[in-house]
Amino acid sequence: MNKEKGKFGELAAEMYLVRKGLKVLTKNYHSRYGEIDIIASNEDCIVFVEVKLRKRRCFCSGREAVSSSKKKRILKTALVFLSEAKGEFNTRFDIIEIQNTENINGGAINDIVHLENAFTLNDIYNVA
Repeated sequence: MNKEKGKFGELAAEMYLVRKGLKVLTKNYHSRYGEIDIIASNEDCIVFVEVKLRKRRCFCSGREAVSSSKKKRILKTALVFLSEAKGEFNTRFDIIEIQNTENINGGAINDIVHLENAFTLNDIYNVA
């Protein structure tokens, strides 16, 4: 997917999170391990968000497109962010799936699915 479409999806996700009352701390946060699309916060939690934009006729959902290796990269990048933030925070890892249809103007959003707690440390490292 090209960068323009990715930015379109990330902007839609950002607006969605703000409407839900979250404060966006940063976007496209990079570390040597990878990137996190959006880092936001609410009263008691820092939320790390992976955004997946999908065409309506796509073969897999956004959540299916986030592999275990991608989750590990997100986790390691989140740990870098938290070490820089210097504090103790509750954390959550979310996925926002955005389904759109393409048209001449680049697309229209058909549906946004917000998967809160889409994965945890236990899921990533298969800890019982």
